[in-house]
Amino acid sequence: MSPLIDAVFLMLAFFLIATTYKKSDKQIDVDLPTSQSSVKLPLSDSVVVIGVNSEGNVFFEGRPILKTALHTELRDLANTAPDTRIRLDADQAAQVHSVVELLEACQFRGLKNIGIRTFNGLASANQP
Repeated sequence: MSPLIDAVFLMLAFFLIATTYKKSDKQIDVDLPTSQSSVKLPLSDSVVVIGVNSEGNVFFEGRPILKTALHTELRDLANTAPDTRIRLDADQAAQVHSVVELLEACQFRGLKNIGIRTFNGLASANQP
C-alpha cells in the first residue's frame, strides 16, 4: 500500500510543478500601421482577390463566400495554379484575426504568393 501512496504523491508533485511552469498568454498592444510607401504592381489577369469587410464577411473574386467554401476554392486554386498571385483586400476596420485567418487558409493550402492591398497614407494625409 505504501508504494501506491508514494506514486500518488509523486504524480501530485509532478502536476503541481508542471502547472506552475505554464507560460501565461500575454496581450500585446499593437497600433497597426498604415502604409507610407506603397509599391504599385502591374495589373494582371492572374490575380485572385480575397476580401474581408469590417463585419468579418469574406469575399472571393468579389462575391460573398463562406469560409468553408473558401477553403474549397483555395484547394482547387492550389491544385491548378499554385503560383497564382493572391491579393488580400482587408477593410481598415476589419478584425485582425479575420485577416490572419485568411492568411492561414492560404498558407494551409500551400499558396505563398500573397499580398495585402494598402493605400498610401501620405497621399491621404497631404490632402486638405
